[in-house]
Amino acid sequence: MPKAVHFLNASLRANLTLGRASDVTAALAGSAATGVVTRLPGGLTARLGETGGGLSGGEARRMTLARALHGAPDVIFADEPTADLDAATARAVTEGLLAANRRGATLVVATHDMALASRMDRIIRLEGAA
Repeated sequence: MPKAVHFLNASLRANLTLGRASDVTAALAGSAATGVVTRLPGGLTARLGETGGGLSGGEARRMTLARALHGAPDVIFADEPTADLDAATARAVTEGLLAANRRGATLVVATHDMALASRMDRIIRLEGAA
């Protein structure tokens, strides 16, 4: 789950499923992105362009989290997943990540958000890093 997002030149659904024919409802809920999709003209059929035009930075990152959650990976690498989010949305994203962890996914999170970091099993602080 990169901090700088990239979308395919395809529908939002295609970007979330990456060709897997299945329901994205749970992934959108786990990434706190259901409301974002309902506000988009066309919803899941919307085309966002490669940089996610029409989405804020936080919304675009939540879509990449939805894509990751939909794939049910064994490991999720998340770079600043709660950046640019209000406190309530950040908590919802944190809960989505933790739910994936409870289902067996290993989480590796790079964050400045101490509320998120405090929920992880282990914290490694990088002091003086550029």
